Amino acid sequence: ILRGSVIFNNQQTIFDSTDFEDSCAYRNKKFNELLDSILFSEKKNLEYKGKIILCYFSTVDENIIKIELGKSSVFFKDIITENGFKETEDKYYPNIDIFIHRKKQKIFMQTNPKLMTEDGLINCLETVLNSYLIDYSYKIHLMAEDNQDKFWSVTSQEYEVKEVEFCLLAPNLFDCNDSASDLSREMHKKMNAEKTTIKLVSDTGLILQEDNIGSYVDYTSRGAGYWKIKSFNKRANSTVKVSSKDARKKMKIILEYTGGRLESVETSIIKEKFEDDNE
Repeated sequence: ILRGSVIFNNQQTIFDSTDFEDSCAYRNKKFNELLDSILFSEKKNLEYKGKIILCYFSTVDENIIKIELGKSSVFFKDIITENGFKETEDKYYPNIDIFIHRKKQKIFMQTNPKLMTEDGLINCLETVLNSYLIDYSYKIHLMAEDNQDKFWSVTSQEYEVKEVEFCLLAPNLFDCNDSASDLSREMHKKMNAEKTTIKLVSDTGLILQEDNIGSYVDYTSRGAGYWKIKSFNKRANSTVKVSSKDARKKMKIILEYTGGRLESVETSIIKEKFEDDNE
């Protein structure tokens, strides 16, 4: 589960003339302008790290668009000829389905190790989306949402937290007034910072509680940045390193297989998943 953030390239941002609520609406407008340019484009083949990526776009409903993304791969097989066995080259097309919600700027991306690693798929999709930009004053940045419980699990009494790092993306959809949102918004407004990184270090152990860093954990976990934490497990006498990458939110969709080709994800299921998502 990913979040698409709109990052402006210079200080001619809406922060200079409007409040945060308006900036959320404006960023979502720019996000949708990109999706519209994708749907109207005839460009289907794109290059990513020297390989051709195949993309097919369609509209599910007024809020959701679908991307089928894949690539051509080569494999070798043996065939029988009059003179015996012969190795031949053939092609197959590993692919995934991707669903993007216009209002929530949220993305459900299928994974397929035959196509790419999870990190590779996220980077590839980000490259694909930005290749359709017409307005170059901004770009799209993708981050995975994560489960906050993973963070708090290594801050309990049996752990001594040595280091914590938060990276906050410039505010997008979160109409909040909390420490993390205020800091990220201020750094972007005054210094044009796309990302704000905070690192806390203590040899004797950091004191981490919901009331002092909860907003940072919440902000990054919603796909607007990342966190890293280094703790010492006093019971096991060992150091533990955990990051938001280890806690990515995932959902399992079971598809019924009736023989032949396994069909793509049913759009009705995706609609239900987006509706169930409250963020």
